[in-house]
Amino acid sequence: MKFFSLDLKHHRTPEENKKNLLECTAFCILLLLAACLALGLWGAGVVEEHAALKEAGEEYWDSMFKYLLLFAVFACCAFVMYCRQTGTLTEGKLVAILFLLALVARLVYTLEIGITTNQHDTSWFGKEGNNYGHTGYIKYIMENGIPNFDVVGKSQFYHPPLHHIICAWFLEQQVAIGITFDTAAQNLQILTLFYSMVTLYASYRILKIFEFKGLSLFLPLTVLAFHPTFYLFSGSINNDCLSVMFVFLAVWAALEWHKKPSFFTISLLAFCIGCSMFAKLATGVVAPAVAFLFLHKLVTERDWKGRGTLIAQFALFGVICIPLGSAGRCGTTWPSIPP
Repeated sequence: MKFFSLDLKHHRTPEENKKNLLECTAFCILLLLAACLALGLWGAGVVEEHAALKEAGEEYWDSMFKYLLLFAVFACCAFVMYCRQTGTLTEGKLVAILFLLALVARLVYTLEIGITTNQHDTSWFGKEGNNYGHTGYIKYIMENGIPNFDVVGKSQFYHPPLHHIICAWFLEQQVAIGITFDTAAQNLQILTLFYSMVTLYASYRILKIFEFKGLSLFLPLTVLAFHPTFYLFSGSINNDCLSVMFVFLAVWAALEWHKKPSFFTISLLAFCIGCSMFAKLATGVVAPAVAFLFLHKLVTERDWKGRGTLIAQFALFGVICIPLGSAGRCGTTWPSIPP
């Protein structure tokens, strides 16, 4: 059971290191060869199973994404065992491996489902008639800019437009360089995949602020890395993933500010909260918790000069956060044009 310990510091003699190096290298090579052989045999079986070469090729590469994760797991396990046996395993390496596995798993998921599966309130860009889902919102901004009509009753058009503006700009840039619209639409998952990975990194930084180490760090981080919710977010093209990313970044910034207040940190905090509400109004629930941190810091500050500095920081917070957050107010996202 010693192998499974998270005590990353080991002291071995040079002879022990050399022996472990040879044994572990041989094992890792065999493990990777076994993984490659399994993938090759499986791929050959798929090609032989179908008569049409084109169909076989498409299914082969489509299903290969699923086995990319399996190969990544084999490779990461081999690397961990190699580092563990040679005494070079560190917390940073384990975190990097965890991030790599999470990225590959989410990438496989997004490549497999596309933007027509496991979505919520999206519809499809090519739908005839009125499309007021998230895709219709994105396409409208791409073609016409920000809606200047009353958005009440227009399904997803009531949402603040940050996510949809970013998606519309991303679509427009892809189409401008010759990518077909359907392919460009599928590529919107690149954005949400990126958001989900930033959320995972923010989670890691939050855990580090609380000085979690060993199992207390890796257990919650593993849950966050492989929780199904973040898989769904990484493949969904609605505004959930962007808003959650900014909430996690806001929590990280709030904790950093509480530990060491500065104008720079509180500016980042204000920006993250404002952008989270500019992406989805419901994320405003983070504001009361941040307000409590502000109050606690102000009450516990004994120096009047320090309190004056804090009040100035609160003012800067309001100057940045209120305009961004108010863009996502209830009812309509922006002023309506009278009929």
